[in-house]
Amino acid sequence: MTFLVRLTHSLCRLMVWIGGLIVLAAAFLIGIEVVIRRFAGTTIGGIDEVSGYALAVSSSWTFAFALLHKAHVRIDTLYLLLPVRLRPYLDIAALGILGAFAALVTWHGADVFALSFAFRARAMTPLATPLWIPQGLWIFGWCVFLFVIALLLAQTVVAVLQGRTDQALKTAGLMTVEEELEEELGDIRRRGLAGESKQ
Repeated sequence: MTFLVRLTHSLCRLMVWIGGLIVLAAAFLIGIEVVIRRFAGTTIGGIDEVSGYALAVSSSWTFAFALLHKAHVRIDTLYLLLPVRLRPYLDIAALGILGAFAALVTWHGADVFALSFAFRARAMTPLATPLWIPQGLWIFGWCVFLFVIALLLAQTVVAVLQGRTDQALKTAGLMTVEEELEEELGDIRRRGLAGESKQ
């Protein structure tokens, strides 16, 4: 299980980097498009379509990483009022509901992808993009997200059954003040080391 968790973290980190690069590339193309429109009075064409695909793919590719690092928004008013031993049950319910939603989106998205692939559907745009390509990349992100939800849910349920409340909270609970502080200090240390290496 530990190896699987490490492998999942590595995959999600790679995906979030690729997602970030996709967004940067789209922003660069949009910038070029703006400059060309301003000074040449013409357009490249298809940039809005490509940037739409980039936004969709990069978003789905970062969902799993955000979940692993507890970066998704959670409404914790009721959560913090509950006794600590009851909080893992709310975490399990939250992961279950999120998993059901992700499974629904993945199921229907995969169905659309399969149809696009079977019929070789293309976008009704000048680029005539084969739709299965952006749809497949988008669905891949959702599949990884769904897998991470299932992995965290399994870890949390096992920890609760074994009576390890602390482990369950560490896996699926809210980020503690100590964890947030450690994350910020880690970022500061990394930036400090990067600054020193440049000098």
